[in-house]
Amino acid sequence: MLTRDKYSMSERKWSNGASRNNGKLGGEIMRQRRISEYEANPKMCKGCQTVLVFGKHHNTFCSQSCSGRYFGKIKSDNTVPKPRTYPKKDRSLRPPYSTLYSCVCKHCGYSWQNRYSKKYCVDHEDLYSHNGRALFWFTFGISSYPDLFDGELIRQHGMRSKENPNGVTRDHRVSVNEAIRNGYDPYYITHPLNCELMLFDENNKKNVTSSITYEDLVRQVKEYDRMVGPEGVEPSPDGYEPTAITTLA
Repeated sequence: MLTRDKYSMSERKWSNGASRNNGKLGGEIMRQRRISEYEANPKMCKGCQTVLVFGKHHNTFCSQSCSGRYFGKIKSDNTVPKPRTYPKKDRSLRPPYSTLYSCVCKHCGYSWQNRYSKKYCVDHEDLYSHNGRALFWFTFGISSYPDLFDGELIRQHGMRSKENPNGVTRDHRVSVNEAIRNGYDPYYITHPLNCELMLFDENNKKNVTSSITYEDLVRQVKEYDRMVGPEGVEPSPDGYEPTAITTLA
């Protein structure tokens, strides 16, 4: 039976380690020798003519930016300008500023000039914003007022949706646009008596016109509330103040 001598094994490991260390030392010496030889005759960057360090001695340029500048200059030197096929503009005829639009506020009639077209001035644009118009939207359900709405039109055509673009819509008899412009009380504008069911095409043709006067609407709402009792918020005693909308975020 063969046995290994532990001392010979230890000596063998030491010998292998010493060989590796000697190899590393020899490699470092050779590297230093190559660096010294290179520094005696270094390679120059083709773009900026600076000395390339030993680690980049295989490169042509010292950096990517230097390479880009070199080839960009060659391209610009060899580029032939294209002949002009259109008359040159006389820049002296240009106005000194950008185009200005003459705007007139549809609410108060105030006129001003602006860099882009606007329908309303700064004092009244919030009235016609999303938050301003939301005060006059209907929030009730049609099924809650069977005495005011005939469901036959809805059964025939259905409510308007993406699948039914010309379905039934709810129209304001006194339009939201008129209500904002004249400062009407939202209680009467959002009342079920101000709602009328009609197809979308008819509603679109009606646009912002009103089919009833505000005075007639107020009279009808008061008579209806006396018979069935008021629904929702009571009308404000002093009427609606349109400037209050500007406080909304």
